[in-house]
Amino acid sequence: MKKLLALGIMLLIPIKIFALELNSQSLNFKETLEDEQITESFKDYKESDDQVTIYLFRGKGCTHSRAFLTFLNSITNEYGKYFKLVSYEVWYNSDNSELLQKVSKFIGKEATGVPYIIIGKSVFPGYGSNADEEIKKAIKQVYNTKKENRYDVFESMNESESENDKKGESSSNNTIIWCLIFTIITISTIMIDNYIKYKKINARLDLLVKNKNDNLKTR
Repeated sequence: MKKLLALGIMLLIPIKIFALELNSQSLNFKETLEDEQITESFKDYKESDDQVTIYLFRGKGCTHSRAFLTFLNSITNEYGKYFKLVSYEVWYNSDNSELLQKVSKFIGKEATGVPYIIIGKSVFPGYGSNADEEIKKAIKQVYNTKKENRYDVFESMNESESENDKKGESSSNNTIIWCLIFTIITISTIMIDNYIKYKKINARLDLLVKNKNDNLKTR
């Protein structure tokens, strides 16, 4: 009985799996240029909440990553008011690399190398100068979208994970309820079984006492 009770208690304890929190590190536009030793070719650049966020996954020293940054640097006087940059270095930071795989999987466009550029819903897995006009178009398109309607991949991922957490919590609650029902049924069965055994023992004792009394009367 003790073993069954212990099993019931163990089943009632919810099991929670803690996801690995990534210690990803990002740099803004100016910090990224400095990290790649690219000299700024613009003045009075400022970041604001109204700007479009360009997410860049790069490898430090990567030729194509530097080419993309050089391109951004060259258009900042004209387009700097429209965008800000958040970059993640993936060659020397394993958490950033893991984040890239997670993001690319969520988007559905495999990351086979760097740079991996995200502007709203536009994804550029790689960079060449032939993409310059598309990149500028994507920046303006997102910027001209109402801020509350802009798509942000990280916000979308967080919302998706929150929904999954709610579903997981609901499933966990259902499991706890069924475990509670199982425990109640188990304990009730044990109690009924013990009661039946108790009644049988009492019946035998009554019979023994009766037989003993009958034997005494016949003497």
